[in-house]
Amino acid sequence: MQLGVGQLLYLEGAEDFDVVDENSETITSQIKNSGKNISLGSGDVRKAIENFWAHIERNPSRPIRMRFVTRGGVGSEKGDPFQGVKGIDLWRIAAGGDDDAASRIARHLSSTLQPPTLRRFLDSAGAAELRSKLFERINWATKEPSTDAVQLAVARAAIDLGDERDIDHNESLKAVDGLLAHCVETIKHRDANLRSLTRADLLRVFEAKTSVMFPLTRDLIASMGQVLAAGRGATPGQLNSVSFSPATLGVEPALPPFCLPRRSLIDAITRQQGSPALIVGSEGRGKTTVASLVGKELGGVACWVDLSAHDASALPSAFDRLLLAIRDLPSRAVVVVDDFPVATTITQAVWTRFSAVAEQCARREQFLILTAKGVHPEAVDPRLRTAGINIHAVPDLLREEISEFVSALGCPSDRSSQFAAAILARSGGGHPKLVHLLGLELQGADWHNSPASVMENPPVSIEQARAFARREAANTLPDTDLDLLYSLSLALSSLDREAVLFIGEEFVGLRSPGDALDRLVGRWVETQSSHEYKITALLTQPPVSD
Repeated sequence: MQLGVGQLLYLEGAEDFDVVDENSETITSQIKNSGKNISLGSGDVRKAIENFWAHIERNPSRPIRMRFVTRGGVGSEKGDPFQGVKGIDLWRIAAGGDDDAASRIARHLSSTLQPPTLRRFLDSAGAAELRSKLFERINWATKEPSTDAVQLAVARAAIDLGDERDIDHNESLKAVDGLLAHCVETIKHRDANLRSLTRADLLRVFEAKTSVMFPLTRDLIASMGQVLAAGRGATPGQLNSVSFSPATLGVEPALPPFCLPRRSLIDAITRQQGSPALIVGSEGRGKTTVASLVGKELGGVACWVDLSAHDASALPSAFDRLLLAIRDLPSRAVVVVDDFPVATTITQAVWTRFSAVAEQCARREQFLILTAKGVHPEAVDPRLRTAGINIHAVPDLLREEISEFVSALGCPSDRSSQFAAAILARSGGGHPKLVHLLGLELQGADWHNSPASVMENPPVSIEQARAFARREAANTLPDTDLDLLYSLSLALSSLDREAVLFIGEEFVGLRSPGDALDRLVGRWVETQSSHEYKITALLTQPPVSD
């Protein structure tokens, strides 16, 4: 995809791949898909130097260069032969014009490499010749991107190629598989001359994969004739009668008629628009609603991505599509990624694509808002913190906020404080979902129930919410985790980790209660401190108090 006019790409030629231009200048590339550091003492490095020398001897009239590509960094040689300087770094210094560095590298290599002609060259050549024939010709390309990053670069190149031809982005991406398949077929040829690729091959395969073939039926020919006849004198834009568009990434959910007042949280998020925001919290805390409210505060959400129905294997594709979508959005637009699994299990494929999305949003000053899928702040993938993403936990509602909410629901002002206190107690200390449901239930009764009756009789809405949560847990959790969860639901207060592990081991009979606890924390179990845990109010009945 990066070949110029007149260049040939040979697969499995002198090295893993070679690029030859119209003047026969050749760049061979040896690829090491390893994160291990390299040094002049590495077997792969010594072998690469010896292979390069063999290429030069076989092709004395052809200018040859080599790239040694690795994901690893630069390591130190055993015995520290260069007094604190790494050999690869000293090689680069020598290539840059340092004669002393060239002589030191040559003396060291002369004692470690095998080919006699190469050793004689290292012993006899001057610094300038060492540089021109060897050091300048090998490029040690260290810390190169991962395979996932390369795949993303290829996808972007395909999109750019399609843009030049006014081809839809998603259609351009479909051509990548065809290009790879063509490479696979090419590399199978025994004849080295047939294991070559050119820019023309790229364009031919790309065109084939981004074109649509129709059978020329009589009806189709007649319809095309009618369109052309009707279009005489019309502009090209008026002739468009058929269009293709990619599937939507998601639809922003409609807000309920009455939303919980989360003014302080919304203000905290909007004040930090310079960096992406991650909204975290357990089940039923209203993370999606908060994201929507923030978007409306900033003028509306331009792109909403719903990942709730995607399994792990579909996430890379979803972020690829998002990367395409945000390219067409204006600057300062709000982009929401809802239900993103941000626990420490984020795969490299997902992380690479997410990083590209975050980078593009930052470049265009677009505000990226993420909501987490059942994870507490301490369990968020540490790479998100390192990337400068602001994490906002959705807290329980305060009594004042509940009072404001019930007032908006029509509660008489002289009783809003008493109702707020009753709802606070019944909702397990202000759990957002339970507060919302109980408030709507009381509104439906036109506030005829007294605050005392709310305390005395279990509200129907809360009982239904808890029954639903129990069914959801039963359908999604393995039996071992479910048994531990049921045991924890009996606790009337928070428990430290040792107590939870004791319950899991002695009463539930779990071999690894810590692993079970870690799987529950986030969606069903909330952290009160670094070592204290409490089951979500959706699954427990809080004590009733005056």
